[in-house]
Amino acid sequence: EVEAPIKITSDVVIHGVGHTVTLADTYSTTENVKRVFMNVNAALTLDHMLFDGENEENGKLFVVDNGGANGVLTLQDVTIQNFKGTQIVHSEQAKSARFINVKIKDNTLIGIASSGNIGRACLLWMQGTVTEMDNVEITGNVVNTGTNNDFGSGVLIYQRNGGSARKLTVENNKATNHVFANYSATAKNQYIFESGSIKNNTGNFFVAGSMTFGEEMTVESDIVFNNDSAGGVCTLTNNGLIVG
Repeated sequence: EVEAPIKITSDVVIHGVGHTVTLADTYSTTENVKRVFMNVNAALTLDHMLFDGENEENGKLFVVDNGGANGVLTLQDVTIQNFKGTQIVHSEQAKSARFINVKIKDNTLIGIASSGNIGRACLLWMQGTVTEMDNVEITGNVVNTGTNNDFGSGVLIYQRNGGSARKLTVENNKATNHVFANYSATAKNQYIFESGSIKNNTGNFFVAGSMTFGEEMTVESDIVFNNDSAGGVCTLTNNGLIVG
């Protein structure tokens, strides 16, 4: 059980060896948001562990927070389930986040009115972070704007700085706004879906950038294109199957 945020400031690999991580009833923090792990400008790897929120109400909560220009987060062989909060992984202006053999399931995220982005409901908040996913399953999650209607709230995956995904499964989730959104039409904000399936979700794709679907990718969703205030160009390259 975690009784306070675990703050990481130096490079470290933490092997879970199959253990389950939960929040203790006595958990306390002086911060305005709860965190299980907080990575500050370091390389943090978490592997072979289960995070279980036990369906307890947590208000503003990030299960893992990744930040700093040198912040590098790797989750490998990790399951995150049954949390009630605002965001599962929050990565703000960090260098990168990598998800390998990860399952994120059955979480309920409700937006809470607040300043900044800590109250925005979002499963994966990847702001200014290059993201890589390999064999990731995202299923059975609910993301609701609640009392926070700011951009990025009510979004399953918010991506702003590009990335890629292979063997990605996103199914049976409910998002008030978008299943996937990239909010910048800059050249570096390109996301490549190589293989997997995104279907049976509530919410659409919002594209303000470049997106590519590979031959082994199936997407069943409406897709909305809207360039950002900088007047960039939105592009979609489809080599797979889109049903909208």
